Amino acid sequence: MPVNLQKGQKIDLTKNNPSLKKIIVGLGWDAAEMDELTEVIGMTRLGQKLVDRGREEGREEERREIAESLIGLLDERVIAERTGLPLETVLKLKKKEVLN
Repeated sequence: MPVNLQKGQKIDLTKNNPSLKKIIVGLGWDAAEMDELTEVIGMTRLGQKLVDRGREEGREEERREIAESLIGLLDERVIAERTGLPLETVLKLKKKEVLN
């Protein structure tokens, strides 16, 4: 069920609204309004989980990029140990690197 909010209008994003399964945020606001929205969403439990998940995905991507740059320079086990990635992930990255 789509909901179009006007500036200042609110919607319940807590467990009190069990029918809420997915949130899609449409753009069309200026940067200041988007920052405000991000801050408001981050203050809810669901919002904080989404923010935390995004940060973790960013850290994971950074570890993968570092691992990719070390392939061919260091042993795969050392790369896995230093980046915190599973050895299997490093081996997949190496295989992908060889194919490119």
